Amino acid sequence: TGRAQGFGFVTFGVEGAVAAVLNDGPHAIGGIELEIKRAQPKGSSGAAIAPIAAIPPPVALPPRPASHERLFVGNLPDIVTEVDLRAYFE
Repeated sequence: TGRAQGFGFVTFGVEGAVAAVLNDGPHAIGGIELEIKRAQPKGSSGAAIAPIAAIPPPVALPPRPASHERLFVGNLPDIVTEVDLRAYFE
C-alpha cells in the first residue's frame, strides 16, 4: 500500500546497546512515545509447529543477528523514515 507499518527493527553491532536503550527510556519521536522491546526471534512464542514432510529443507541463509542485538520499535509515526530511526538510535 506504500503506507508506513508503524513499527520497525533496529539492529546494533555493539553488544549491550539494546540494554542501554531499554534502560534509557522512555523514547519519543515527534512527541509520540515509542514502544521499545527486545526483538524476539520468529517462532519463539512457544507455539508448537508441526513439521510438514512435503516442504523441502530451507536454503541456507546468512546468520541473523542474535535477538539481544535487535530492538522492536513500535508506535512509529507515519512520517518517520529509516534515516530518522537510524539517526535517533546512533
